[in-house]
Amino acid sequence: TGDAASGAARLAAGSRDLDDGAARLAAGTRDLDDGAARLAAGNRDLDDGAARLAAGNARAADGASQIAAGAGTLKDGSAELYAGNVAAARGADLLADGTSALSSGAAALADGAARVSAGAGTLAAGSSALQTGATSAADGAGRLATGAGQLSAGAATLRDGASAAA
Repeated sequence: TGDAASGAARLAAGSRDLDDGAARLAAGTRDLDDGAARLAAGNRDLDDGAARLAAGNARAADGASQIAAGAGTLKDGSAELYAGNVAAARGADLLADGTSALSSGAAALADGAARVSAGAGTLAAGSSALQTGATSAADGAGRLATGAGQLSAGAATLRDGASAAA
C-alpha cells in the first residue's frame, strides 16, 4: 500500500505539473493574441500615417503649383503649403507611434513565444511524472495482488490446520 500511495502521489504531482503547463500555455497564447492585436493596431497606425503623409504631400504639391502660377495666389498657396506641412508632421508622428506600437507588439509576441516554450517544457515534465506515477501504481497493484495471494494461501493453511486439529 506504500508503493500504491507513492504512485498515487506521483500521479497527482504529474497532474498538477500538467495543469501548470496548460496554464502557462494558455498565458503564452493570450500574450501571443495581445501581441497580434498590438501588431494590427500598429499596422493601422502606419496606414493612417501613410495616408496622412500622402495627403500632406498632395497639399504641399498643390501649394507649390499655386505659388508658381501667380503672385496673386501666393498667400493662399503659402497657407496650403503650411497645412500640408502640418499634416506631414502629424503623419510622421503617427508613423513614429505606429513604429513604436509595432515594436511593442513584436516584444509581446517574443514574450508569448517564450511562455509557450516554457509551458511546453512543463507539460513534458508533467507527462514524464505522470508516466512514472502510472508505473509506480502498476507496481503497487502487482504487489497488492501478490499479498492477496499470500493471504489466501495463509487462510487455506489455517483452515487445514484447524481441520487437522479438530
